[in-house]
Amino acid sequence: MTAKTKQQPAQVKQLKQQINLLTKQQKLLLSELQAEREEGLPDEETLDQNIEQVELKLQQLKKKLEKAKTHVKRRKKEITQWKANFDQLEKVDKSQELEQLQAEIAWRAKDIAAKEAEIAEFYVAKTSLTGMFENLRVKKIILEKGYHKKDLSEDPRLQGLIAETEALKTNLSKLDGK
Repeated sequence: MTAKTKQQPAQVKQLKQQINLLTKQQKLLLSELQAEREEGLPDEETLDQNIEQVELKLQQLKKKLEKAKTHVKRRKKEITQWKANFDQLEKVDKSQELEQLQAEIAWRAKDIAAKEAEIAEFYVAKTSLTGMFENLRVKKIILEKGYHKKDLSEDPRLQGLIAETEALKTNLSKLDGK
């Protein structure tokens, strides 16, 4: 049995899993699209306002994120400087200054940890806002192109998933030899 032959069952299994996942996503998207149709899309002006609000929030969040990252870099640099200064001391002075060095490093390390937790929260918020932005942008395109008035099967979001699923099915049939 060749290495290629051994890989095929794993590839087949992976393709089948991907197809199943995409099929579930199609069903979920279809129900979301139906709900969207029942609710109706907001008008273009409302969508534009919502897009602007989300963009503004994203910009503000990016500024906070950069400020927090700069703060962490500064604290890390301060720790490095304290260590360098400590290393340059005479051995006699080192024993006396060790406690101060440890205290300086400790409070900066706590500050860094708090800021890094804040940065992680910012990334979560950024991901959420980016998703909201993309969703609003797609809704605007749907409204502009009139897809909301056409049959659900013509919606490009659903067509994309269907095309991806079909491509995987084609690859699977090639691997299975069917």
